[in-house]
Amino acid sequence: MAIVGFLLGSVMGAASGLLGWLAFEISISRALALYFVTGLTIGTLILALSYLRKTQRKGAGSRARGTRRT
Repeated sequence: MAIVGFLLGSVMGAASGLLGWLAFEISISRALALYFVTGLTIGTLILALSYLRKTQRKGAGSRARGTRRT
């Protein structure tokens, strides 16, 4: 999931960087910084949400302490 998250972040970062550079006339260095920040932020966010989802699923199927299986 981490690879998919960072690839999606990279695509979104490239789109935002190009849009900022072409449409809003920001400098190429600022567009590159926008690309990196957007890509890393989206990738890290997807990675964190995936980790939280995985840890929630682990605890959902466990029995309460002190109960016996019948």
